[in-house]
Amino acid sequence: MLYIGIDLGTSACKLLLVDEKGCVRNTVSKEYPLCFPHPGWSEQDPGDWWTACREGVPELLAGFDAREVRGMGVGGQMHGLVALDETDAVLRPAILWNDGRTAEETAWLNDTVGRPVLSARTGNIAFAGFTAPKLLWMKKHEPELFARIGKIMLPKDYLVYCLTGVHATDYSDASGMLLLDVCLLYTSDAADDLLCVDLGGRGLIKKKKHVCTGMCQPSTREYTGEKA
Repeated sequence: MLYIGIDLGTSACKLLLVDEKGCVRNTVSKEYPLCFPHPGWSEQDPGDWWTACREGVPELLAGFDAREVRGMGVGGQMHGLVALDETDAVLRPAILWNDGRTAEETAWLNDTVGRPVLSARTGNIAFAGFTAPKLLWMKKHEPELFARIGKIMLPKDYLVYCLTGVHATDYSDASGMLLLDVCLLYTSDAADDLLCVDLGGRGLIKKKKHVCTGMCQPSTREYTGEKA
């Protein structure tokens, strides 16, 4: 039996192939560019992540029987904002965890909404790298795109969506968005009101790390090796 691990990094997608004993059988790294359109900004094209995965998995499995693959796990960079429209098309380049454009939005969250409120509801205070300040930035500076948002995702969750067709995240990564109510364990209604975007608690959050998000879509099975 074989298992694939995918680490969606900031500069490269790193892939690992292990057997049932945990022995490493192969590794592949596929780099992609970072974009810095203004000082302090950091963006990437989510399509580059998917391309790296699509090209990297067959390379990883070269010389192995893909039919032996029993599962895949995906991890990677946190806090980034991937904004999708109602058809799941990407609206703009992803704003990454190391982007620093949201100083004004971060200060507003901490000083006006207030650190005690944020801490009580989300378990965090606001930092420039978190997802919520990025949404506020879009609301102010890209209102036309903001109005078209149908879903938001974290980078590694977007890659999982490309593989499985499932929109989901996990508690660990969701807690770094400043949108998760850590007491009730769903996306906060207060965040809905604050950001004026329908998060609504309807996002699928996997409660345990070992829970399967979904099966690979038929269009991806030919190169991942996953059985129907």
